[in-house]
Amino acid sequence: MQSNIKSKILNALLIITSLLAYLRWGGGNEAFLFQMEGEILGKLFSNPKGVLHPFTILPLIGQILLLITLFQKTPGKKLTYIGIACISLLLMFIFVISLISLDLKILLFSTPFLLVTILTITHHKRTPTKYLINLRPPYHILHTSYFILHTSYFKSLHEPLAIRPKKKRCPHGA
Repeated sequence: MQSNIKSKILNALLIITSLLAYLRWGGGNEAFLFQMEGEILGKLFSNPKGVLHPFTILPLIGQILLLITLFQKTPGKKLTYIGIACISLLLMFIFVISLISLDLKILLFSTPFLLVTILTITHHKRTPTKYLINLRPPYHILHTSYFILHTSYFKSLHEPLAIRPKKKRCPHGA
């Protein structure tokens, strides 16, 4: 149960830290990712061809997938990994650009997402996966092995011969 709550908290932190990424580009333009996504969502319905680009759509899809995991009873690992991959395409690109340009502000705002991503992946690797297949053997195999282990013949094989008690015959012939 605590694993599910921790997964949901980490997925929520992934969404929040991805929205707080800071961008700066030519001409004195700068904005946070949540501001840019607001503009993209506004233009998506009025001018869809203008905003359809992998660097705009994939992170948005990743955030939607992570949002879906918040409403699941047990957050899906596959959805989490796919969401991380979609968002990481943009944020890793931003992180590398901040390292190349030595822009400290962009670096500080893109690093939290990477740290939460590492925490999330290590958390999911440590939690056991619940399989849909029942891996227990069928009942008749369990019953047969129980019968073999508890028969007197099997027990007599493990007792020393000298200590083995002799069978007593009933004096009345019964």
